[in-house]
Amino acid sequence: MSPRRKAAKHGERHYTGKPCKACGNKVRYTSNAGCVQCQISSSRASSQAIQIELASRLNGSHIEDKTGGK
Repeated sequence: MSPRRKAAKHGERHYTGKPCKACGNKVRYTSNAGCVQCQISSSRASSQAIQIELASRLNGSHIEDKTGGK
């Protein structure tokens, strides 16, 4: 039985599997076998991009001047 299946059977959220190709971390999520460290990094990057987009919408910088700048 694979480490992932054993972890799932015991209701564990994480398990130690093969090293990640991107970062080398061995801790993975049981639900999707994704690397914990890479998914956290990806989530943070996405969150920052969303915050930047929302901030630009609040200050109006996303609106283009369609009058030709005059």
